[in-house]
Amino acid sequence: MALSDSWLKAAHGKSSDKPYEKADRDGLSVRVSAKGKIVFQMRFIYAGKQQRFDLGTYPLLSLKDARAECIKYRGEVERGNDPRIVKALELSAKQGATTVSAAFTEWFKNNVEGKRVSAHESWRSIELHILPKLGRLPLDQVALHHWLSVIEPLSKKSPAMSVRVLTQCRQMLRWAMRRRLVKDNPLLNITAKHDLHVSKGKGERTLSDPELALLFEFFDNNSRMDPKNLLFMQLCLLYGCRNGELRNAKKSDFDFDKRVWTVPPANRKTGKATSKPMLRPIPPEFDDTINLLISLTAGEYLVPLTGRDEPLTTSASLSLPYRVMQWARKHKGVEMAHWSLHDLRRTARTHFGALTDPHVAEIMLDHALPGVWQVYDKGDYLPEQMRAYQAWYRKLMIIAGKADADNVVSMKRG
Repeated sequence: MALSDSWLKAAHGKSSDKPYEKADRDGLSVRVSAKGKIVFQMRFIYAGKQQRFDLGTYPLLSLKDARAECIKYRGEVERGNDPRIVKALELSAKQGATTVSAAFTEWFKNNVEGKRVSAHESWRSIELHILPKLGRLPLDQVALHHWLSVIEPLSKKSPAMSVRVLTQCRQMLRWAMRRRLVKDNPLLNITAKHDLHVSKGKGERTLSDPELALLFEFFDNNSRMDPKNLLFMQLCLLYGCRNGELRNAKKSDFDFDKRVWTVPPANRKTGKATSKPMLRPIPPEFDDTINLLISLTAGEYLVPLTGRDEPLTTSASLSLPYRVMQWARKHKGVEMAHWSLHDLRRTARTHFGALTDPHVAEIMLDHALPGVWQVYDKGDYLPEQMRAYQAWYRKLMIIAGKADADNVVSMKRG
């Protein structure tokens, strides 16, 4: 009589005088130990000899699955393969499979670390959102629904973060495909707009002249904020640079003899494509701000994390505008519309347009020039940039009430 679930359930864990066997069909049988341990076995003929090997233990392996496994391995016998070797190779492949965590680590090391300005933030987003849930799984067994089970809920709580995580996962899987770690990229056709319902809108926020005046009043009168963070915000506004360029800047990047701030390729958004540094002038009007930043800490970074010689992180800098808005609400009764550090860059660029030629303004922001212009025009326009920054400084001092049109003085230090 063939095996049944009820027989297996009754025999499991039941002691007997000695081990015994019971046959099923297609060469499947069970061996029951004297203590009632049940092991599914497959009997087969290989190389002219009767053979058998263990398929698994009941109830971890069900009768239904044991029969399926038996049929599968009988097929291997028909193809001339020893099913014991086939199973051993399958087990070895599973045990040696690349995990999601290992794949991300290798991808990050070879493609992101030291090559992208936001490398640290990229790793933290994966470390926080992907690895805790999927990190231990074999990469080639993680299906689309596994990835989406992490990314879709994230899109409800933090749309911007979900877009970043989706992009990084898609890039890692594309890298893994080229190395034959996975057969396909399940996230290939998943988009933030259509699948996560997250649309990246164009930023429109710029700070008005009264808001800029309020910002400078905050710079001068806020004793609770770390001075280096106040100076960092000032430089973001003065240069109109990406805040990551300043966060990752080293003191040695500022040459006061040549009056040039060199932004290394690794700190530029366009650095990977150009492999060239960007040169920005250091106007004398900026000297106090930069030198004070240099004097505040002993390490190599211009704006380090407090107590550490590591660059200020994105997360640490994100809260700075909120401090300004809270101060304005509490001390000035002014409800400022939300703004971010990047909006300081947009504000500066809006004013640059009235202070210099459009192509110089774009170079100041490290934007690529349009069309063939970027192919043939390789100038740094340092003198033109210098004049524009000085004009911008004068305009800011007038807005801040620190000078009139005929008398511009140095920026007051809080």
